[in-house]
Amino acid sequence: MRYSDFHLPDTVRLFVGTRRIQDYEQLQKLAVCLERNGLSWLWADAPGSALGAHRAAEPDFEALDTLRAVARSFELKTLSSVFGLSQLSHLAQQVDALLICGDDMDNTELLAAVGQQSAPDQQPVLLVRNKAAMLEELLVAADLLTAWHNPNVMFCESGIRSFETAYPLTLDITAVPLLQQRSLLPVAVEVSAAAQVALQPALARAALAAGADALLITVEPTTGLDAEQEQAGERWDGASKKVEPTPGLPQQQLGQAHPSAAGALSIREFEEILPGLRHLAAQLGKKII
Repeated sequence: MRYSDFHLPDTVRLFVGTRRIQDYEQLQKLAVCLERNGLSWLWADAPGSALGAHRAAEPDFEALDTLRAVARSFELKTLSSVFGLSQLSHLAQQVDALLICGDDMDNTELLAAVGQQSAPDQQPVLLVRNKAAMLEELLVAADLLTAWHNPNVMFCESGIRSFETAYPLTLDITAVPLLQQRSLLPVAVEVSAAAQVALQPALARAALAAGADALLITVEPTTGLDAEQEQAGERWDGASKKVEPTPGLPQQQLGQAHPSAAGALSIREFEEILPGLRHLAAQLGKKII
């Protein structure tokens, strides 16, 4: 068996990106941010395949082509959500890791197909817990994936439904050490789906302290807080690598902003919290990659 960097000891993977690819410039700004901060994973979903919208129209394959081109230019690895059986083969060829959204956690047909598709190359797969699922159900879903002998599967806790109305979901931090006790698979935590922007830094620190092996953080370069650093970003872009747009791809807009984008950090906000996360990880004997 070949193990991916999901299993590297004493490391925390940071998946940074967007729930919906809007245009080429958006991806390039995210890639520049990752390159500037020494990070390696770009998370982006094509229009039509955003997290939780798996039963919508077919995803934009041209957007996936552009994601691949940007990632190659900046030497980044890519993570993108599985939309459905019809596009699984194409998606698996375009990205480095597949994400199964929580709504599909109990889709046994899709789980089996992803397990079979990812097994030959041991392609990494992130399995997101459904917001109404018990941990036992998540473990059963993971068994369907690993039955095809792919060890590179990672759990992802992104929040569960509760009676609380002050925030969208309740982040189940207790699930992190418990899953690690019940399974040899690593555990990721997505903080962006569970709370407003102001709460996300605290949730990310809590996840690290609980022993999370990875964090998923939504960052949108088009938010208002990034406007002031536009000129600085352009100066950096001038000194950085450029990616030629994919022929035929609309350069202005691939789709409207995802409704949950309001919960995304700006690039400036992300870069402000990153040093604190690295410091905490170092205190725990880990390194963020």
